[in-house]
Amino acid sequence: MTNRDAVLPGKFLAMLAAYHALDRHADSAQTQQARAARAARIVADLTTSLQTPLVGKGKLAPWQLQRVTAFIDGHLDAELSIATLSALVGLSAQHFSQSFRRTTGLPPHRYIIEQRVARARHLLIETDGCCLAEIALACGFADQSHFTTAFRKSTGMSPGFYRRLWLAKDRNNGAPPSALI
Repeated sequence: MTNRDAVLPGKFLAMLAAYHALDRHADSAQTQQARAARAARIVADLTTSLQTPLVGKGKLAPWQLQRVTAFIDGHLDAELSIATLSALVGLSAQHFSQSFRRTTGLPPHRYIIEQRVARARHLLIETDGCCLAEIALACGFADQSHFTTAFRKSTGMSPGFYRRLWLAKDRNNGAPPSALI
């Protein structure tokens, strides 16, 4: 049962009571108008409650996820710790890690590695003359070996092979190599 499920019956009952109060003979038109205004506020509040998305239990709020992912994207080349990320959203490291995993499906460290690999894939395609060691450092990997291991785990091929396949694309009239599709 979500928070909304617990609150809605009470709001509905309040709205129903206000509606029934309108049916009774009021002392004055002013009292009747006040009751009608109160019923309208309750209906508006109930409608707003139904339209407000709730965060699943144990998940990060949308603003927290956006703040963390934007920070990660902007600092991929730096060392990113769980303590730093959790401080961004005001959670303990343990709670943050669990909530991040429930929200994204990946633990924070794996998410960071996947983002680094995605940036590396882009750099491998866009920068012909840049060596793999430079790309590794630009994406936040400790060294070329760490980069190659993570890249192979994510894509199933080495960074050098990936680059050669994309260079072959240019020789195939711009069609991407079938191995990358």
